[in-house]
Amino acid sequence: MMAFEARTRTAVGWALRSFVATAIYWVAGKLALLMAIPPGYATAVWPAAGLALICVLFWGPRVAPGIALGSFLVNAATSFDTSSGAALARSLAIATGIGFGAALQATLGALLIRRFVGFPTALEVDRDITKFTLLGGPISCLASPTVGLVTLCGTGIVPWSHFAFSWWTWWVGDSIGVMIFTPLALLVVPGLDPVWRHRRAIVGIPLLVGFAVVTVLFLKARAWEETRQRTEFERRATPVAHALEARLSEYQGVVGFLSSLFEASPDVSRTQFREFCQHALKRYPGIQALGWNPRIENARRAEFEAVARREGLSGFEITEQERPGVLRRATMRTEYVPAHYVEPEQGNQSALGFDIASDPVRLEALTRARNTGAPSVTSRVTLVQEINSPYGILLIAPVVAPMNDAPSPRPLRGYAVGAFRMDHVVETTLRGIDDGGLVFRLLDQDASQDYRLVYASSQTDESSGSRHWSETFIFGGRHWTIEVSATDAYMTAHRSWQAWMVLAGGLLFVGILGVVILMATGRASQVQRALDELSAETARATQAEEKFRSTIEAASTGMLMVDGSGKIVLVNALVERLFGYTREELIGQRVEILVPMKSRSRHPDYRAAFFQEPKARLMGEGRELYGIRKDGSEVPVEIGLNPMHTADGDFVLGSIVDITARKRAENERNRLLNELQSLNAELEERVSGRTAELSKALREREVLIQEIHHRVKNNLQVISSIINMQVRKLDAGANRDALEECQTRVQAIALIHEKLYQSKDYSNVPFSEYARSLATNVFHATTDGSLTSVRLELDIEDLALAVDRAIPCGLVLNELITNALKHGFRDGREGTIRVELTKLDAGRLRLAVKDNGVGLPYDLDIRSSDSLGLQLICTLSEQLDAELEVNGMGGASFQLTFPA
Repeated sequence: MMAFEARTRTAVGWALRSFVATAIYWVAGKLALLMAIPPGYATAVWPAAGLALICVLFWGPRVAPGIALGSFLVNAATSFDTSSGAALARSLAIATGIGFGAALQATLGALLIRRFVGFPTALEVDRDITKFTLLGGPISCLASPTVGLVTLCGTGIVPWSHFAFSWWTWWVGDSIGVMIFTPLALLVVPGLDPVWRHRRAIVGIPLLVGFAVVTVLFLKARAWEETRQRTEFERRATPVAHALEARLSEYQGVVGFLSSLFEASPDVSRTQFREFCQHALKRYPGIQALGWNPRIENARRAEFEAVARREGLSGFEITEQERPGVLRRATMRTEYVPAHYVEPEQGNQSALGFDIASDPVRLEALTRARNTGAPSVTSRVTLVQEINSPYGILLIAPVVAPMNDAPSPRPLRGYAVGAFRMDHVVETTLRGIDDGGLVFRLLDQDASQDYRLVYASSQTDESSGSRHWSETFIFGGRHWTIEVSATDAYMTAHRSWQAWMVLAGGLLFVGILGVVILMATGRASQVQRALDELSAETARATQAEEKFRSTIEAASTGMLMVDGSGKIVLVNALVERLFGYTREELIGQRVEILVPMKSRSRHPDYRAAFFQEPKARLMGEGRELYGIRKDGSEVPVEIGLNPMHTADGDFVLGSIVDITARKRAENERNRLLNELQSLNAELEERVSGRTAELSKALREREVLIQEIHHRVKNNLQVISSIINMQVRKLDAGANRDALEECQTRVQAIALIHEKLYQSKDYSNVPFSEYARSLATNVFHATTDGSLTSVRLELDIEDLALAVDRAIPCGLVLNELITNALKHGFRDGREGTIRVELTKLDAGRLRLAVKDNGVGLPYDLDIRSSDSLGLQLICTLSEQLDAELEVNGMGGASFQLTFPA
């Protein structure tokens, strides 16, 4: 019965201790995760490793399961995944493997310490402190990183390529945790050697203060790094939303132009429709299809279907969806809105004849477009021609009868329709934008919750929750939100280890400081213990005195005892070797025999002052001390003084250390520093000379470049003069006009070189000044006083352009102003020519020349025009990589948007 009760008490005690170990590890782990750096959650200190070691040292290996359970709870909470059975099993396997590694590490560290150091221990000897730190820290801490990383890599959480670096950070965190928190725990655990109680303030306060200071520095570094990373992420995410919003606006403009075509020309043939759409489809590859859907009343249905069949659409009929992917003949309704024209037809044949009013989602957009008179977009739909593809949308613009042919309000004829696959829209928009490591989602905020998602990147599941940015805009009468998130790969690539290095380096310093303080206090404890023993033994018999002498003799430093009168009463062998005297020659002599002559006269006063206020201290703090040997040579020394009170009187015991090697090392360091300063001065002198040579070469280069620009300008002016001489010989006509146009182009280029000649920057042209001069010169040269009713307006921002951008810009400006003056204001028409040069976002510029003259022919295609000026404008636009927009309604407008 008693044996059973004993076993029960043992089991209860083991369970209670295991529970306490679990709680300690769990709390310490949770607190450490607060200093983790995502992604990966690497932390430079893991206090739980040190506390787990203490638990196993005090309670034995039987509490190891409690350590494993505490680690399991910490890691299960951070990686728990219930999305599937396999994910749940993997989460449990990861937490179990890491917990096993933590328990193995604590058990291994405790066994090594008990085997090679012993426990409990006061850790007074440097050798024991070093062994305890190495065995419990860096050596035993090899276990947990190895087991944990094998588990993480084996389950695919961490790539094998990251094994070495992840293992290193894990090992550093566990080792620092042992170096700092194991000594702190030993300071508060009761029942150990009394030396630990004396160390509580000396060791504990520096460790806690150091840990607190390093933690504050880490938090500041991490906050700064978090701000930097978020700023960088938003800087990359913003252009994505702006690009998508701009592209959708351009698509809306395409559909708007298509509706204008049908309003301006009621009888648009299929061939004309195809020709109109080809340019838009080529320029905007994200457009799935463009269509014309007329409004057909039920009475005209048969006639409409017959006309479509005669146009070549065999079997054409108005259809509706029976179910996704299956079309049927539309049921009878009052009116229909079928797709009559669709471009490109290839791949979109199934959309021909489909009545978009038969679908409630499309009907809602139709109704909104009709009521508002503006283009309206549907919520997400599945395109009938792309049934198995991602979501799409329709952009619908109403088309009314021409103004001259219909009463007011003008009746609705039908709708211009643009069909877009959102994956094509987003992906073509983002080409050329740096989106590496970013994932995107496009949401329709006006749709119900289940139908808001319109597009999502294929990497959305890999996104990290720590970086997220969104922006909302309006398109087609609906509110859209573009969300940008960072993947784990992006977070890893942009992770900075500065905060981690601050924490790891600082804590490593604190841990080493703790070891040093342990060694210092251990030595002090040893010395104090030896002194106490010597004091007690001196008061007894000769046997006790002999023991004291043997202790002095065995000391690792020179030991010398002096009485109150300054006579030497005791020395050890190290003192004999240090000063070259035998102990018989020293004992009975005044201690000043070992003091150099320059300090000997003052030494008795120092000795008397010490005996008046005896306390353990270093002799001559802040001064260099020397002893004198028997041969007269001086030796640098360091002396520690300890008062001794005995029945025979007061004594001082001095501990003497030869610091010759230390002084030699300091002298060598100072010599090297002096040599380094000399080399630095020589290097500065050489750099100064080389700088002067480079400055001279740079001035010569500037003079040469200025002369080149001057001569180029003069040569171009000579060419212009030659052309002018030839012009005067020709009669008015095409030849003379061609030469005059050529002359203005040469003058435009010459003006650029003139500006460069006058400028201090030979790589950039002060383009705003140049544009004003060029526009004014061309205007006055072309009008020649004959067009006094035409005004020139300039709205030009101050900016500079590289030469390779400025020349084509100047030629374009020359051609546009010349064309406006020659063709826009015939027959004395009054008007204005406006030149605009504007700086846009994202490093782009916009050059526009507009007039309110006669405008451009309706069917003008400047890319196929026979006019040399228009061909030159197109060629120069391509050279500038510019987007050229031409509008001939209500005057002529040419607008180029290009990178600066």
